[in-house]
Amino acid sequence: MRGSSTGGEGKISMLIAAALRALISLAILGGNVLFCSATPTQAPSAATCSERLPGGTPTAESYSDCTISPPWWTSYLSCPVTPIHTERYTGKVYPNELALYNIPWLQMDVPGLTVIAHLFYGNRPLHTDGEFPGGDYAKVLWQATPRILNLTLTATSLSNPTLAPIPITIISSAGVDWATYLVIPTPGCWRVDVGGKTEAGAQVSASAVFVVVE
Repeated sequence: MRGSSTGGEGKISMLIAAALRALISLAILGGNVLFCSATPTQAPSAATCSERLPGGTPTAESYSDCTISPPWWTSYLSCPVTPIHTERYTGKVYPNELALYNIPWLQMDVPGLTVIAHLFYGNRPLHTDGEFPGGDYAKVLWQATPRILNLTLTATSLSNPTLAPIPITIISSAGVDWATYLVIPTPGCWRVDVGGKTEAGAQVSASAVFVVVE
């Protein structure tokens, strides 16, 4: 009887040990699951990526963790945007245009022609229809050297060649510079061509590339 009792106690001890090992394994597994679920790797939101949109041209590395692909950044990275200058403009301006010294600008140079675009909307991507979320408009003042007669501006989509070119309306002109709103209805990469005849009769043109977002 005493031997049978000892054998029974041994079996009970083995069962208890096996149960404890199982409980310990479950506790370790549960801890790992809780740790992993508490520290997930999440892709940044559109707002997070948008907040990091720099003043200059971004690189693909700048957005390597932005797994979303909204038009505003895919178009930006693939578009050969004309560099925008934010340093003080040092070219010639007229006495009533002194504010031009302190706003962003870009320059287009081709043989026989230099065009300066003064960007009243600042250094930021254009928005469709020429209006920014805050209510500002994409106003630009264009200056050409030598002077161009009957200046024309046309926007052409580089993202979608099937879209027809869009004429840009000149809203005012002093004969030496021209004011426009860049009203482009479709997001993407767009080239704006500036052209006309000089006073000497030469046909000239230059272009700048902009990104347009919704």
